[in-house]
Amino acid sequence: YDNKCTIDIELDNFNNSNTYKIIVYNNEEKNLVDNVNMQENNIELKFSKEGEQNIKVEIYVNENLENTYEKTIYYVKPYERQFLDEQENYGVSTHFAYGIDGTQSLELVKRLGAKTVRDDCLWKWIIEENGKYNFNRYDKWINECTENEITVIPIMFGPGEYAGTDNKISSQEELDGYIEFVTAFANRYPQILEYEIWNEPNNIYITEEDIKWYSKAVEEACSALKQINPDIKIISGSTDTSDNSKVETLSFFESLIQNNVYKYSDAFSYHPYDVKVNDMTNSLFYSKLNKHEDFINKNGGFLYSYITEYGGSTHQPYGMTQEEQAIKLVTQTNILKQYNVKSSCIYNVRNYGNNNSISSNNYGILNYDYTPKPAYYAMKNYYENTNGAEYMGTINLADGLEAHVYNKDGKPKIIAWSTNSTNNISIPYESFTASDIYGNYIENTNETLTITTSPVYLDNVPTRYFYKTISNTAVEKYTEFEEKFGSEISSIDGMQEQIDKLKNYMLSISSNEVETQKNAIEMMSEHFSLGTIILNAFNNEKLNVEYVKVSSMLDMLNDIGNSYEDLLTVSATSREPYYTATE
Repeated sequence: YDNKCTIDIELDNFNNSNTYKIIVYNNEEKNLVDNVNMQENNIELKFSKEGEQNIKVEIYVNENLENTYEKTIYYVKPYERQFLDEQENYGVSTHFAYGIDGTQSLELVKRLGAKTVRDDCLWKWIIEENGKYNFNRYDKWINECTENEITVIPIMFGPGEYAGTDNKISSQEELDGYIEFVTAFANRYPQILEYEIWNEPNNIYITEEDIKWYSKAVEEACSALKQINPDIKIISGSTDTSDNSKVETLSFFESLIQNNVYKYSDAFSYHPYDVKVNDMTNSLFYSKLNKHEDFINKNGGFLYSYITEYGGSTHQPYGMTQEEQAIKLVTQTNILKQYNVKSSCIYNVRNYGNNNSISSNNYGILNYDYTPKPAYYAMKNYYENTNGAEYMGTINLADGLEAHVYNKDGKPKIIAWSTNSTNNISIPYESFTASDIYGNYIENTNETLTITTSPVYLDNVPTRYFYKTISNTAVEKYTEFEEKFGSEISSIDGMQEQIDKLKNYMLSISSNEVETQKNAIEMMSEHFSLGTIILNAFNNEKLNVEYVKVSSMLDMLNDIGNSYEDLLTVSATSREPYYTATE
């Protein structure tokens, strides 16, 4: 963790009549120690940047190479805190409770800049034979996370024999025991405010009767936990989205809806793994997100999405390379921001085992020996660039580029990559500075920046890109709204005309350098008045749909409203509140 190391060299058979020379290389950087005149030598080597340090020591006697020593070490700087980064909810999955992760993992999570850890909370590990609870597996690391301002999401499952031989709740007696366990845990750790009910239950709660018991567990856990603290959030679903799941993910969620779980959930979670090694476009990832987010909206929206597992394995020969893992994680984390995902956790912080050929052993961003993979440094760079920033949307910089824009301390920050591994994209290198996925500055040598599938960060970007982004994002979402609710819009007098007016306004600001605060406020007010128009039409029976459809429409309008909030932020000339609270 220090930015330097000391190399101790003792020369055997030292003789003053000989000439000695020591050359130390660090990643090809040469350090020469000439005219060595003593048997014991201490050489201090300083690291200019973090990452893998390949050190080679060559010892020459009378200009002849006598010995060579090589060693690789990894330098990890402390995470640089960002303004408002305490509001971030993105992080990593860990296995502290299993004993796979420990003090060294926690230190590396701190230095990573992750603000959340998700870990296993197993019923069978907390309750003892005498019926008493023992929290020895949890106290130390949970309290250390709290001390370091890292949020914990416990996965409440693992009943063992306390739920019979089927390892799932299937009776009221078992459910009562589960609720006692959840309640005891919540009382022990009042700082924990998010609880995930089971992990991938669609692989164990399979029949209709099974899913009813899972649904009942969500309902009763919600009631018990919110009695302890109404601010506690209940996360349900946590589904396996792969083709190998016992119950298809959306079918499972559909059953939860029928069992009224929506009412008792603050968030639905799912695991949209996309581990295609020959597809860096994240096509499967996008497909899974689209299906699930459309499902949530169709059922009324206004529910958080949590991605409590995503990532990729670097097992060989069939997994992704370590560099591909780094690229996938950075690009997919940007995409999760695009979908307004409330919280996400990379699986996993550390390799589960040291067998390089087993898929499940190699999801970590740390190797089993705790040495960082490239993904660790790539995600640390991402967190230091985006923690505390406001995600604003996407922008079309060039055909074949995917570009995401953040408001970082009042300035645009763009993260961009090529969507085609066989087609690098070149753009004029002007009016900005660029750095690579690890934070290394990209020198402007020929006025052209070539972008591959590996993301680049563009800084010192003109503020007009705020307006281009807001315009692009809002217009795309208005178009999606029209496509999804065309018949409903046409049944409401004046609705389409108002949408056209708002779309045209958003199109008009794409070339703006600035916008007035007054215009931003007025247009935001007009946008949110669409909700009033919809509710009035529904109450006056001009909109003949189920209430859930009304909620779906309002949910999408609320999402579009984020663009107006962004517009107001970047155009604000005053920090005084424009609106005051009323009843």
